[in-house]
Amino acid sequence: MIGRTTLLKLLGLLVGAVIWEAIGRIASPLSFAPLSKVLVALWRLGRTWEFWDAFLISLQAMLGGFVVGAAAGLAVGLIMAGTHAWSKPLDIWMSILITLPMAAVIPLIVMAFGLSAAARGVVVFLFCFPIIAVNTAAGVAEVDPMLLEMARSLGASRRLTTWRIIVPGALSATMAGLRLGLGRALVGMVTAELLLMSAGIGNLVDKFSATFQVADLWALLLVLLLLAALLLGVVQSLERRLIHWRPVELGGRRKGTVG
Repeated sequence: MIGRTTLLKLLGLLVGAVIWEAIGRIASPLSFAPLSKVLVALWRLGRTWEFWDAFLISLQAMLGGFVVGAAAGLAVGLIMAGTHAWSKPLDIWMSILITLPMAAVIPLIVMAFGLSAAARGVVVFLFCFPIIAVNTAAGVAEVDPMLLEMARSLGASRRLTTWRIIVPGALSATMAGLRLGLGRALVGMVTAELLLMSAGIGNLVDKFSATFQVADLWALLLVLLLLAALLLGVVQSLERRLIHWRPVELGGRRKGTVG
């Protein structure tokens, strides 16, 4: 049986679809397309090898950069929170990377890596890595110090304390950082392909904008939205499995979870 939360989500999607269709009917055809035409364009694109080639190229760059960025972010976040000597210097650098205008850095990336898939992966990495590191550090900092003191008093090793107390205690903030990092990775992928080189979905965006294929452009945007929703759903599902000890609220839903 469909739950109330799921029904509300479906209702929100339906209302959004109706609004999109209505605006598309009255807006300029050179800037906006109704959802019905976008879905037709998406169906047409989905039957071409050009689209799937572009999609897989973009997905490879995004997932590669995100996986490396997530691994590095988790490691640096733990170092930031667990080592006082490195905390301040790393925090300053993470703040710089978060606010850094990436368009100014891309020429340096091109000089170092050329116009390659690795260059696009580096851009994605720089977009998602610092936000994951900062959230991981914040999660570790929120771990109850009484639990850490109790572990030390019982003779627990540093490794055991890290894996049994610090990592589980920081999971909530860490998963939030992964969700934010995933969104930034998607933005980084599109930014890299538009500014660095015409490849993947960015290449199709250039092509369709040059020929005023508005419905196809909005179809690509819809693909990116669906991809973001799918990947976010995977991360949220993983979060529910990992953080299974959260208290359950009235109504049967775990506190802090969605769905």
